[in-house]
Amino acid sequence: MSVKEIEIENWPRRDAYELFRKAENPFFSLTTEIDITRFVKNARQLGLPHFVFTMFSIMRAVNSIDELRTRFDGNRVEITDQTDPSFTVPIQNNEFAFCEVAFSASWETFKSNCLSEIAQAKKQTQLEEKAQSRFYTYLSCMPWVHFTGALHPTMNKDDCIPRIVWGKYVQRGDRWIMALNLQAHHSLVDGFHAAEFFRQSEANMAELPETIAI
Repeated sequence: MSVKEIEIENWPRRDAYELFRKAENPFFSLTTEIDITRFVKNARQLGLPHFVFTMFSIMRAVNSIDELRTRFDGNRVEITDQTDPSFTVPIQNNEFAFCEVAFSASWETFKSNCLSEIAQAKKQTQLEEKAQSRFYTYLSCMPWVHFTGALHPTMNKDDCIPRIVWGKYVQRGDRWIMALNLQAHHSLVDGFHAAEFFRQSEANMAELPETIAI
């Protein structure tokens, strides 16, 4: 992973950045439904683990959008060439633990690394925060419900790490859909970028492993 500082004075986003850095509540949260029909109808035959492939598809979308790889720290704004997922996994007593894995655009590499890290994370008996870098992207899954909105906790108003949650796969006629939510800091991300994230996530969910370009 490499990180590059953005020159704020020459940054096209400077005005929006400076405006929303002053906001008391600078976050926005958008939820939509994406079509996952092709994935659901082929997942069993292809042996695709639902959770891992969904996260892979979402993180491909995240990493394709500069604004979702941009962070600030004080007055310094930086962009990374890759953001990795930090996500929740279930453990005993209906609790959860955090898990981190390096993102890879190779499905087989990501799947192998992710399954290994999940197995280790499930051995945890208490919640521990290990993701110290601001260049992670936070993800969670709500497989029990189909939702129409979500709000994520943030540590303070300068917490600029994007939060993502997806919901239960739901059949609607001959289609399958999934709720997908993105919460982001408005100084770095706009609705246009959120819409592109949703569009790319849907496209990625339909691009099954045999067709993924490495």
